[in-house]
Amino acid sequence: RRMVEETRASVALDDAALTQVGEIVSRLAHLASDQSRLDELDINPLIVHGGECWVADATIELGVPVRLEPVRRLDS
Repeated sequence: RRMVEETRASVALDDAALTQVGEIVSRLAHLASDQSRLDELDINPLIVHGGECWVADATIELGVPVRLEPVRRLDS
């Protein structure tokens, strides 16, 4: 939420909308952290109205998966 409050868009958002957009940003950060193939995520526009949020358009670019751990060979 604090990050959203620092944007120019924050002046158009009431307290509830700031909380909602902050939650969406947090969830997207978790998604990006969990998905190593996620290279780019563009959401434009994100519509906030009447206590609800909608993504009107989104583009996701996937890359080659990144392995953080070496693959172990299992001998039989």
